[in-house]
Amino acid sequence: MFVFLLNASHLQITEEGASHSNTEDASAVTRCCCIYELNVQADGTDGSCVTFVLHDEDHTLGNSLRYMIMKDPDVEFCGYSITHPSESKINFRIQTRGGFPAIEPFQRGLEELVSVCQHVLSKFEASVEEYKAQRDTHME
Repeated sequence: MFVFLLNASHLQITEEGASHSNTEDASAVTRCCCIYELNVQADGTDGSCVTFVLHDEDHTLGNSLRYMIMKDPDVEFCGYSITHPSESKINFRIQTRGGFPAIEPFQRGLEELVSVCQHVLSKFEASVEEYKAQRDTHME
């Protein structure tokens, strides 16, 4: 079982009590606040063909993540299915070329998706501030 903790600049993976971070600064883990937690189970006969089970998720994350992962040239197949409409979990399958570990494009896809979402959010917030400034100037 993996737990992915995501925020604007950090991805932390926890597997069965062990902790690994993709940032070199260990204090960054304590400074950053988690904005999203993704519970994932992984199953596969080898590391290059893995099915991840994403709990409490739906098409919103599934389709976006699939798109981000399919841009990776090492990925041969990436797809997902919702097990049943009454269940909120996704079976997310990744198959890579040449024995490349499937966890790596999965992790990169999550990081890229967070980056895209942060970019959209920052542009939106800047536009809102610009609108408020124009509105206040117009009212004077």
